[in-house]
Amino acid sequence: MKSSLLRRFSIVSFMMFFLLAVALALVMSGFIKARVLDILARVTGEYVQALLHSQVRVETTPEEHYAEMAWLFKQGVLGEKIMGMKILRIKVWDSSGKIILSNNESIIGRQFPLTEKLKKTLNGQVITEAVRLQKGETDTKGPGGDRAVKVYVPMKNSQGLVLGAYELYLDAPLVYRSTSGAYYIVGLTLLGGFILVYVSLYRFFKSASQVIEQQSASLKALQIRLDAIHNEKQDIYLGTIKTLSAALNAKDNYTADHSIRVADFALQIGEELGLSEDRLKLLEEAALFHDIGKIGIPEHILNKPDKLSPQELAQVKKHPIIGAQIIGVADTLVEHALIIRHHHERYDGNGYPDRLIGEDIPLESRILAAADTYDALISERPYRRGLSAFEAVEVLRRCRGSQLDPQVVEAFLAVLDRQGPSRRRYTRISQTTASTSRII
Repeated sequence: MKSSLLRRFSIVSFMMFFLLAVALALVMSGFIKARVLDILARVTGEYVQALLHSQVRVETTPEEHYAEMAWLFKQGVLGEKIMGMKILRIKVWDSSGKIILSNNESIIGRQFPLTEKLKKTLNGQVITEAVRLQKGETDTKGPGGDRAVKVYVPMKNSQGLVLGAYELYLDAPLVYRSTSGAYYIVGLTLLGGFILVYVSLYRFFKSASQVIEQQSASLKALQIRLDAIHNEKQDIYLGTIKTLSAALNAKDNYTADHSIRVADFALQIGEELGLSEDRLKLLEEAALFHDIGKIGIPEHILNKPDKLSPQELAQVKKHPIIGAQIIGVADTLVEHALIIRHHHERYDGNGYPDRLIGEDIPLESRILAAADTYDALISERPYRRGLSAFEAVEVLRRCRGSQLDPQVVEAFLAVLDRQGPSRRRYTRISQTTASTSRII
């Protein structure tokens, strides 16, 4: 992984640096080329103006000026070169766009539309641009091949009035060589600089990746150790819960048997409702520990044969909260704790401890409520005798929509109906008229 990351960094960063160097080289060389051409235009313009004006003998009208220019051309005043640059083509324009002089006699006297560059030159600007000569544009080529520099120079009289324009095609190999050389020099310089930056970044990245690798290994070892500690803690929590459950069973034998029966009934209801295997397992485990909170209730209250006082009843109603707190200590039993906390809620919202209503109560808690109620009804307790299965079923029917979820009750009744009267209870208990007032 480390080598792959370094390889990707190397390839991507090098390509980025290379492309950036090329782009900057192009920009810089273009800037240099523009500056060279600008200087060339200014110097060429000044040279041509000074050379020609120094040779003009008479300046009266534009026509006379043009005649003087023609005479100077015939005398070869400009020669074949300007500042060492061969003259490939020359045109002299008047202010109307007519070519009055040229070393290409076939175009002398022809009228052409004024181009933007000519218009600017006739307004006094010197313009230079790098061009490639078109086929047939000139009969001669210099060392620069088909590449040339085109210069537009205003033609002025002694008073500075622009009478026309000179258009010169100059072979300028030095210009191209200097700008091309600048391109390579700038490119290599930038590339070299970027390579130095890349090497520095690579070394830093490699060092950082080694540190990250070491930290990752340390964190992985720490995570393994923490997981082991966490698992040990979970085992301790579960062991503690089982110990408390055993202590509760010793304290109240009814609770142990009752929890097993409630778990059995709850599983059958859950299957009838189509719960998944995972939810059935969750339901069974929560049912087995649903009354573990009674470990915090005094034994004399749990086994009291008489009616509980309001204070005693308030204590008993705390057992769902106590149970949820005991079970919720283990991270793996958080859902179990929620089910246990709400298994005494009523469907109409009059239950405890949080007075939840309807489907706000977890489904597993609603299932436990029905199973718990039924088993409490048919079980014999110190303060009352159990109901018959038939009577308990009638109580379930009456509790639909008030104490119990109607859908859960219907599923439970379907389960009991399939079992038949002989299997609706674990022990035969004689009939009594006991109510559900102490189903806790």
